[in-house]
Amino acid sequence: EFTQMIEVWLEMERFVGVEDGFTDKFRINEADPSFEIIKHNLKTKYHFEGTVEYEGQQVPCVHPIEWYENEGAWQVVFATAVVVIDIHRKKLRKIPAFKELHQYMIALNRSGHIGRQEAVSMLPPMFLDVHPDSIVLDMCAAPGSKTLQILEKVHRSEGNGIVIANDADSKRAYLLVHQVPLIASSNADEHLKSSHIIVTTHLGQQYPFLRSVL
Repeated sequence: EFTQMIEVWLEMERFVGVEDGFTDKFRINEADPSFEIIKHNLKTKYHFEGTVEYEGQQVPCVHPIEWYENEGAWQVVFATAVVVIDIHRKKLRKIPAFKELHQYMIALNRSGHIGRQEAVSMLPPMFLDVHPDSIVLDMCAAPGSKTLQILEKVHRSEGNGIVIANDADSKRAYLLVHQVPLIASSNADEHLKSSHIIVTTHLGQQYPFLRSVL
């Protein structure tokens, strides 16, 4: 049943396509101490019954992506009888019922509590079944959303896991250094630098042999 659900979702993504810029699908940081609080807020404070109309389409409230584990990924979409069409974030803030949600998402995103990410991009880290002691090599890591997702799984509990994030492009690897190692702390205004990630820049076919990481 899960596999069939993923196949349907992938087909939907290919059919609908994605607008320029981010769509409003996002993940809650799995290593975040506020994970359950954020989830509760989304379910209560930003929930409403039924739908609101925008540009001739019916829009339901923000809701979990049904196949993602522990309700850790959420989305806002136009719901029609035929397809599901992503709402661009610039449109979201224009809908009165979503203004507070939009502001909340901006605050959470800036503080590292959530990260915008396409649903298809969330799948590989899920299937990897990463544990706190896993050693994971991401050979094409930039821009870093999947790498961060893997890193969060390593951080969920005490462990010696390591994520090696590689990108052959040095400029993209530089961005990884500044973006990926940030794990949200219990203080919304702070980030913690992760000690569980190594960023490298090598061509995949010339990547050094790793005898031991730990």
